[in-house]
Amino acid sequence: MASSNINLLKRQSALPEYLAPIESQYKNLSILALFVVLIIGMITLAAYLTMQVRYRTLESTKKRLLTQLEDERPKETKLMAIKSRIDVVEKIIEKTKPVARVLQTAVGVAPPPVLSNITMESLAEAAVNYHPGSLDESIVMTDTVIGGVGTRLLADPMLRTFQLNEDGISISYSFRPVWESP
Repeated sequence: MASSNINLLKRQSALPEYLAPIESQYKNLSILALFVVLIIGMITLAAYLTMQVRYRTLESTKKRLLTQLEDERPKETKLMAIKSRIDVVEKIIEKTKPVARVLQTAVGVAPPPVLSNITMESLAEAAVNYHPGSLDESIVMTDTVIGGVGTRLLADPMLRTFQLNEDGISISYSFRPVWESP
């Protein structure tokens, strides 16, 4: 008896003999193309995931570094203020003359208590007052001041005042300090 199921579609259609090898190659080629597409897809997915992980890592690093930068900003401000102050101090030091040479010259003529007063009238001129005990001592001091010109400790010495009274002798010199080393 015939079955009640009628299948009108054939399971496989018949191909001519000359197309059978081409069909076999076509099947192999389609399977190969499918594998190539799958492999490319996997590589693309792996690259995307790798880039996504790197992006997130870089974003977290960026946030961390920005936070560190914000934390360092007050320190940087203080450092910049200190640097500008250092620049100002360096300029002041460059323009200031070493008054120690003036003091050394004044004390070299006669040390205190004979040396009574040193006045820097400007960086170009100093005035020194002495109260020597005797006239001979004042002559020695004058020779020392004149000798300071020869040794380049001072320049243009001038005797400003010389007083001899009941209180004793008072001598005042002015000179230009020589700032360079002899």
